[in-house]
Amino acid sequence: MQKSPGIPIVSLEGVRQFGLDDHRAASACRKVRESFEAHGSFQVFDPKIDASKSRANLAAWEQYFHQPRDIKARDIYPPDYQAGWTPSGKEIPLINPLNGKSTEPDPKERFFVELGTGTRKFTVPALFQEDNLWEDLMTSGYQKLDVFITILRMLALGYGLDQNFFVKNTRQATHRLTATAANMKT
Repeated sequence: MQKSPGIPIVSLEGVRQFGLDDHRAASACRKVRESFEAHGSFQVFDPKIDASKSRANLAAWEQYFHQPRDIKARDIYPPDYQAGWTPSGKEIPLINPLNGKSTEPDPKERFFVELGTGTRKFTVPALFQEDNLWEDLMTSGYQKLDVFITILRMLALGYGLDQNFFVKNTRQATHRLTATAANMKT
């Protein structure tokens, strides 16, 4: 796994080996909570995900984000930007849930993909239409969704809540929590 400076890495290795109910998972759950509070993001290592496929997925998204703005603009689906590309500065959280204060526009750009039985439709970006790349990205997306649910459970446990506290709130609510690709370098 390639490290990003300053962004912590959370390993799911012990969680996958022993389960979330094992006392050895407690420190990993605390790290998820602490990383979320301090940085709003973290990297995840999961031994279940093939590293070469993960690198290919990352490379594809990096290639997407390096395209000129006018090319990515074809993938914008306003008014709510809940599918496709969201330019930097478009997402403006009203209140930061961690400190209750108003926030500035989010500087990252992202590509939002609703996984599952969502109703949002969009056109697959031209960059991903070759060589079954979109299908590969979606397969990887479902693997990451499994990681996402595990992380939500770890976050809940890190806060001393029932492990399904956040997960149950994602059911039928893909507009709130879903897998995205984000360019954190903007």
